[in-house]
Amino acid sequence: MHETQYELIDDMLMGPCTLDSYWSVSLFVNDRYYIKLAPESFVMDIGKGDKCFLPFQYNDVDEWVLGEPFFRSFYTVFDDSKGLVGLAPSINYIHSSIIEGIVPNDELVHPHYEEQKKEEDDKKKNLPDDMNNPI
Repeated sequence: MHETQYELIDDMLMGPCTLDSYWSVSLFVNDRYYIKLAPESFVMDIGKGDKCFLPFQYNDVDEWVLGEPFFRSFYTVFDDSKGLVGLAPSINYIHSSIIEGIVPNDELVHPHYEEQKKEEDDKKKNLPDDMNNPI
């Protein structure tokens, strides 16, 4: 959740309801696809004032259990006979996506860090050419 202020209330993870307080969640699947969940699909207003429910639970294993926020964001087709799952972004959550083959670096940058990135890029412009390209 990075710098977002969240807390446990009645055993539920709660945080601010403003969507720009959160980063998207990107999952790398089958060494080929990045599946991006936008905050609009996992920040849920359940009537607790200015706090919204965040449907995440900590565990210490290297696995994810995908639940309702994921299946709301993507159409899914299960083929048990072939052991396959097909996915496509839902038209109801336009900010969720599937990107093939590349790391979506631009998607991993939080909007609040755009100014910092611009400053870093400006500093690089002042370096000698051989310092900008290490190869």
